[in-house]
Amino acid sequence: MITSNQNEQVKYWASLNEKKNRDKYKEYIIEGEHLILEAYKNGYLKTVLYKDKLNIKLDNIEVIEVS
Repeated sequence: MITSNQNEQVKYWASLNEKKNRDKYKEYIIEGEHLILEAYKNGYLKTVLYKDKLNIKLDNIEVIEVS
């Protein structure tokens, strides 16, 4: 569980709000179960962050709870 916004991973994810960083790292943030499932089915999903109950099962994907 990640609880601090000073965490290096959190800072990295926050940097993806800027287009230049999305282009640089070729990574994006998506929201919503439908988009997560589509990314998963197509092999694009790397990490899932969730705050509330996660209602989907994803094998071989890093799942992180944030508060």
